[in-house]
Amino acid sequence: MTYVDYFSGWTRILAKRRPGNKKYGDIYYAPPKGKRLRSMTETAKFLAAFPSEGLSIDNFSYTDMALGHPMETITEPKS
Repeated sequence: MTYVDYFSGWTRILAKRRPGNKKYGDIYYAPPKGKRLRSMTETAKFLAAFPSEGLSIDNFSYTDMALGHPMETITEPKS
């Protein structure tokens, strides 16, 4: 899988959850313009409305783990 080219303005956000939650965190993608996308469905709709050359739904991962990309933002849970 080739992930989103973050240097084209996209950002992947991993919002960690508190310890003890079943899920490690929530994933969001922030396009260059517009609101954060919270799911594959929202991402697919966004890409259909605003096509981007070389970018498809296959470039996105909503797996709740860090990918280690320098343009990925990881936020800690609120206390």
